[in-house]
Amino acid sequence: MKKSYTCVDNPKRAIEVAEILVGTWSVAAELANSRGFKFTAVLQPVAYLGSPKTDYLNLNRAEDLVIKNEFQIVYPLIKKLAKNKNINFLDLTNIFNNCDECYIDYSHVGPQGHKILVNFLSKHLLNGLW
Repeated sequence: MKKSYTCVDNPKRAIEVAEILVGTWSVAAELANSRGFKFTAVLQPVAYLGSPKTDYLNLNRAEDLVIKNEFQIVYPLIKKLAKNKNINFLDLTNIFNNCDECYIDYSHVGPQGHKILVNFLSKHLLNGLW
């Protein structure tokens, strides 16, 4: 397998990846604020984090384990950096805990997952509960 994922083996790269994302969030927040809007970043849920039921998915291939490790290294860095920069963000990594068949692969969801996301986001974003 071609080595295209490097965060696990290179802590500097992991920090760089997190900094790039959080930097993008920061720029987006500044732009929104300058125009009188409020920006809310969303940290996407993935099947490798939290406690979703994923036994129906084949996430045990070597490539899947590499990707899982990348998420496990980078997501905590993203959370820490976003908190330190006071970025308004929703951490959805646990939104599908105990959800059966929410995912169709490690990062995409089906109808049940969409329903959970829409209910959560509409409650929190439209009603200002973030």
